[in-house]
Amino acid sequence: MAKPLERRSAKLLAFFLALIMIGSALAIALRGANTTPKREVKFSMDDFSAITSLPDSPSEIYYFNLKVNDTNLTSLIQAYAKVVLNDPVFRYVRITGFDSVAFAYYTKTNSYVYLFNTSSKIFASYDRKENVRDFVVKVKDFYAICDQINPALIGTSDVVFDYLQNVGKEKESLLKYLPKKNYAFFRAFQGEIVKQLIRLNNSNITVADFYFEGYALNGSKYEKVVAMNFTSNTFFVEGNVTEEYYVLENGTLSIAVMVDTNFTKLLEAQPEMRSVIIKMEE
Repeated sequence: MAKPLERRSAKLLAFFLALIMIGSALAIALRGANTTPKREVKFSMDDFSAITSLPDSPSEIYYFNLKVNDTNLTSLIQAYAKVVLNDPVFRYVRITGFDSVAFAYYTKTNSYVYLFNTSSKIFASYDRKENVRDFVVKVKDFYAICDQINPALIGTSDVVFDYLQNVGKEKESLLKYLPKKNYAFFRAFQGEIVKQLIRLNNSNITVADFYFEGYALNGSKYEKVVAMNFTSNTFFVEGNVTEEYYVLENGTLSIAVMVDTNFTKLLEAQPEMRSVIIKMEE
């Protein structure tokens, strides 16, 4: 018997995703950096490689491309970035002219890290310096900053130290199975947070442990990618909620790609999902 996923769960997920922490550093990012000196970088990665190198499995990940040139996408980015970048760590850090930023949060330890892609020098107050491999880390209270790597690391010391200890090592990540697109913004959730919010209709059956939602611009059309790692016999089905819509599988990920020229319509669009339950006769 095929059953749709509970609409209320989908609404709860959308509402929850819109609430997660999103301030002050965004304005700094938009300031000119013409007079800011360059920094010494010992090790550099592209945005995607940096994100897939995050230690362990963050409960939440956000990514913002601040160089995107589209009014609709810029408005979406700024709405979330104002919350994500509102953190006490920026009392001690001054950073200018960054092109992109990612944020990862770890629920179990209440730890987090920012990854800032910038060529400009980062100024930070600190209590001491520590060496992690070939990198110098500035430590202030329980915060840590390393600007000798790009993207630069700013966050709680446990995550920053762990990242530097393992940087450059190949790491498995579901993000690697996503369609290769020039994402302007994405958010990903994994683990217990997804299990708690997405369940079958009128049941306690969990269906997934990973959720991804990303937006990109392809010519004159907007693209929305939704990917889930289903843990039950659940799958995406074809639909007509947008001008173009198709589903695919990559690794263990089920992926729905929605394309439309109407950005508001795309924001509201959700992929069609079905779950098959086999009941054994007693």
